[in-house]
Amino acid sequence: MQVWDKLIYSGAVLERERYQLFRGGGIKSRRPNTRFSTDRQRKLNTINSKKKLTRLINSNFVPGDLFVTLTYDSEFYPADIEKADRDLENYFRRIKYALEKAGIKSLKYVAVTGRGSKRGRIHHHFIVPAMGLEILRSRWKRGNVKIKPLKNYRDYTGLALYLYTITQPENGGNKVTT
Repeated sequence: MQVWDKLIYSGAVLERERYQLFRGGGIKSRRPNTRFSTDRQRKLNTINSKKKLTRLINSNFVPGDLFVTLTYDSEFYPADIEKADRDLENYFRRIKYALEKAGIKSLKYVAVTGRGSKRGRIHHHFIVPAMGLEILRSRWKRGNVKIKPLKNYRDYTGLALYLYTITQPENGGNKVTT
């Protein structure tokens, strides 16, 4: 058995993973998966999901980019998470249209939808590159828009883990959108 080191660069963050390389027989066909994941595999999947989101944020966003929270007024409150996801998709469609009119071709973002821990209200969080605040505020007609610039950290792991917890079913969330 050989031990390998894998270096992963995500923005200013360098990770080092050690793993063992097993040399087994050739390629074998696999049977269809008919069982649920074991507890051990679920834990590994959770760890890998957190790493993936952290690397995505660290690689694509820098200090000065924007962390945005969209909330709903009572009159526009969605019936379920799926309706809220459609609202968010439409919001990003309006932003992309406005940016295209301004000559900006693409928009990169990481967005999550979930429920608040205190009152359980549905809301959205997302990270976007620095841009005009009025574009973000004027396109959301369903409630409040809170915008904060990302702080001058070299590592946004804490933010990524917070966003990950929002996506968990026990917290009323469902997915990460990029």
